[in-house]
Amino acid sequence: SAAQFKDGSAVIAHVRRMGRDDAKDAINRAHIALPDWRDKTTAAYRSGILTKWSSLIKESAEDIAKIMTLESGKPLAESRGEVNYGTSFLDYYAAEAIRPNNSGGGFISPSPFATPDGAPRGKMMAINEAVGVCGLITPWNFPIAMITRKVGPALAAGCTCVLKPSELTPLTAIALETLAKRAGVPEGVFELVTADRELTREVGDEMCVNSIIKKISFTGSTPVGKLLMKQSSDTVKRLSLELGGNASFIVFDDADLDIAVNAAMS
Repeated sequence: SAAQFKDGSAVIAHVRRMGRDDAKDAINRAHIALPDWRDKTTAAYRSGILTKWSSLIKESAEDIAKIMTLESGKPLAESRGEVNYGTSFLDYYAAEAIRPNNSGGGFISPSPFATPDGAPRGKMMAINEAVGVCGLITPWNFPIAMITRKVGPALAAGCTCVLKPSELTPLTAIALETLAKRAGVPEGVFELVTADRELTREVGDEMCVNSIIKKISFTGSTPVGKLLMKQSSDTVKRLSLELGGNASFIVFDDADLDIAVNAAMS
């Protein structure tokens, strides 16, 4: 009812409650899918899938915006804007996938070491490779953009990934996963684990301690980021952490309040 939507008690969907065992299964599926995705696809092929995924999201923009607003409370106009923002990451990484310095590419440069007559002592070659299975953990405040910003580059590079979205916004993630499969992302390449608040910790722990996961990407609070870093130390994972989103906004007594409000909202 309208009253339930207003007071926050409305039930808009039921989502599977997944825990450690589900996370293990998802990680194993991503591990099995990795060789074919990494070694038997071209960068152009992966780029095309990302472009198709972006197009499908744009075609479903209004439906996705409504889902995002229903589960996060974000104004509908802002949700529509985030659809555009989120797909921009897929478009960007679709283009990055085919650059010479992306996965499978690299560079050759003269050695900095010299022969007795002063010439470079040979050449050095660096080849960029997919790191492997990635564990991705995203927050609630940007339900699309935080996912596409992490999944996009992983898929472009030839990595497979396991995503745990915020327990507050699982529906947007499910919608994105559905459209990814329609775009041609193979089974196991993009796995989704939806955990509630109680099971979130054990899913995150499994991502950190499981040796199959080679990289963790997390956006959220500094304390949780520290915990993930600590839990990942035994398996020496690569980490990308975007921490501490509680930035202050200070308005002084002599400020123009109209300008301050507009700046805060933007």
